[in-house]
Amino acid sequence: MSLQDSDPQTSRTQQSSVASQSTWILVLVLVSIAAAGFLSSASVFDYSKALPTTAFELATTPAANPTNDRPQIPDASVPPLSAWLPEASLETIEECRNVCEHLVRLVPDLLESKEMLARFEFEFGDLQRAASLWNEILEKNPNFVYALRGLGDIATLDGNLPEAIVYFRRALNIDPQSLSWKLTLGSALLQAGQLDEARQVLQDVVNRSPQNDEAHLQLAQVLAQLNEIDASITEFETAIALNPDDRAARIGLISAYGRAGRMDDAKQQRENLNGLQVTVAEQRKTGRQNYDDVTAIRIDIARMYVDVARVHLAVGNAETAKLLLMRAHSMDPHDLDSRQALAYLAVSQGQPHNAIRWLLEIANLDNQTWSTISEIVRLYLELGKINESEETLIEFANNHTDSLQVERELVRFYTQVKPDKALAIDHAAKATRLSNSAEDFGMLASVYENFQEPELAIQALKNAVELEPENNTYRELLDLMFRDGETPPTLQPSSSPSSGQPQLQP
Repeated sequence: MSLQDSDPQTSRTQQSSVASQSTWILVLVLVSIAAAGFLSSASVFDYSKALPTTAFELATTPAANPTNDRPQIPDASVPPLSAWLPEASLETIEECRNVCEHLVRLVPDLLESKEMLARFEFEFGDLQRAASLWNEILEKNPNFVYALRGLGDIATLDGNLPEAIVYFRRALNIDPQSLSWKLTLGSALLQAGQLDEARQVLQDVVNRSPQNDEAHLQLAQVLAQLNEIDASITEFETAIALNPDDRAARIGLISAYGRAGRMDDAKQQRENLNGLQVTVAEQRKTGRQNYDDVTAIRIDIARMYVDVARVHLAVGNAETAKLLLMRAHSMDPHDLDSRQALAYLAVSQGQPHNAIRWLLEIANLDNQTWSTISEIVRLYLELGKINESEETLIEFANNHTDSLQVERELVRFYTQVKPDKALAIDHAAKATRLSNSAEDFGMLASVYENFQEPELAIQALKNAVELEPENNTYRELLDLMFRDGETPPTLQPSSSPSSGQPQLQP
């Protein structure tokens, strides 16, 4: 959508939920390596940091298998959730308010708890109360970026763009690498008519994130207002290529084509827009049939519950966090964040069976993510379920025939876990065909050596040397293999490392 049509509340909800799938899965893997966690003592919203050790220890139990025992939660920590899902929108919102207020009562000195309540008020309640809470946070921590962002959003809604720009600029100064903050600042500058700076800010976002269709759209709008029509056309076209359903980009492109005298192109784009509007109307009709207001609100509140659960986990209330995550899971059948968090908790509490359950749900919802599959395989192996591990790997490999990661994992599996010479060599050779890299030829050499095929191992190493002649590691490995007085085989001129099956000169 265009900047002028954008809704800061929607933007804020989308950006707060982006923290993402990969972060949860990455943390999930890290738990198996060291007692780390996934939150920082500085801010529980910095998902790339580690949870304080004390909080991690509080969240960990020695249980190794699933248990049906009811969690022992101190009365004060029990979240005020009803026994069943509220059926009405207002009931759902009121329950969320109670959950957020309960968090503030439980840890009143934690700024993140007030941030949760402020966000709730911004999304579903009273904007003045949200502003008051964010100002309270800034009095204690002037660099709390989420409070700055919230006050900036409120100023934008009030039409006070100069004040909004001040808040967004402060947030960006605190976290200058954040493309999210930079895009928000660029949007406000565009709305305020500060086109030169908006162009500079948005161009930087496009340069650093070329797949960001919204950044291309807003940059196109800036360029159009600066009368740089050809450049704006390029950006509008890029935005549409990245997001063909972007109605605002198509409208902007029609106008730019007209200003450039490209009437035939404008006519064609107008026809495309008419077709898009018909499609959008049909989608909206279907959406109204499939989703009501309660469903939409449940999806938004499920995201809130996931973030509230993160705060509880940061202060050691692991079982309280689990209850909130279970509620989020029930409210949104397609939510990945709650399932990723539940999988993390299961791993951290020594319950691999439960972790696998949640990870399998994630895999069913998003079967493109290798990190989820690799963690399922790791947990199966931890439980001694070798056949299940193999089946999981093979299924992913069959569905993703160009996945180098799964081929490498299959090599490791058939070399170390369930030795099978033919399969290990086959998958190692396929990895070399996919990557044509020295690394994978080195792996192929290791497989050959492991299965007592020294001549083929030597040839694979020679291919690795050919691909990376500056890498001394492969040369040293070759020397080690020749120490027994063997004559090094020569590489046939017609042999190509990309073949995957090295040929020896007799």
